[in-house]
Amino acid sequence: MKWLNNKVLIATLLVLVAVFVLTKLFRSPARERNLDEDLLRIDTTGITEVRLYPVSDKRKEIKLVKDGKSWKAVQQQVSGAADINAVTNLLRTLASLRPERMVSRKKEKWDTYKTGDTTGTNVTIFRGGNEERSLVIGKESGGHTYLRRNGEDEVYATNGYLSEVFNKPFSNWRDGSFLRLNTGQVTKISFHYPADSGFVAEKKNKVWMIGNERADSVVIGDYLGKLRSRDLSTFADDFSASTDPDVTVTIEGNAMTLATIKGWRRSFYQWVLASSLQPDVYFLDEGPLVAKELFAGKEKLLEKRTPAHKK
Repeated sequence: MKWLNNKVLIATLLVLVAVFVLTKLFRSPARERNLDEDLLRIDTTGITEVRLYPVSDKRKEIKLVKDGKSWKAVQQQVSGAADINAVTNLLRTLASLRPERMVSRKKEKWDTYKTGDTTGTNVTIFRGGNEERSLVIGKESGGHTYLRRNGEDEVYATNGYLSEVFNKPFSNWRDGSFLRLNTGQVTKISFHYPADSGFVAEKKNKVWMIGNERADSVVIGDYLGKLRSRDLSTFADDFSASTDPDVTVTIEGNAMTLATIKGWRRSFYQWVLASSLQPDVYFLDEGPLVAKELFAGKEKLLEKRTPAHKK
């Protein structure tokens, strides 16, 4: 009887061991709790280049290249200053990536999570010319983003929405700074327009004047407020300044030029704009909404006189 009980105990133990082994082998990867927290994290110190192939830009290659203390954004033949905030956010995100769980070990599941070779946004990091790491950023769901290390089958879920960090078109990586102006320093605005239609607004004894006429200080203040910090997002990379600008606005203060704005009229609906902040970068204004604000008319800035003031 004792011998029989021992056999039962041994059989039960073997069954339990088998169940444990099978559970380890076939359990859902989503239940994995012992993932290495540094599995996806990237040491961003010394990174010299990041290459992106965003789905939003038809997977066309975008290069972010370290250039001294700044960064350049490059796509094909177009190269320009990168948006430092966008680059900083990208590097910060790479340094903090942490897998929450594994969701699949199967290659056939890649496209389900948009982490396939052609369905995800590929991000490749270089350090000193050598490839450091390559990731595929996939779809977002329920507060998570799926991603995969290139060359590996496993797909992981990580907290947060990464698409807005990595899956952006080329224009969103570029520095769109157009104007930065300390409006409190401005004492003179010169509007150089065609056919002698230009004029000068100047602050004299704390009063804004246009010639011998008084300008509306509130309107002038509103105008300058629109120039204080202005970014544009549409670039005119096909434009070459082969002629003088059609209009120029020069802003001065303390006996020095604070900013210059130039405009070339392409059509009734299009202007090409440039400023002294990035003189070699041209922006396209369609509408034209921005040009209408920048190139103000004289009558708009003059003080409106009521009938009681008329002689």
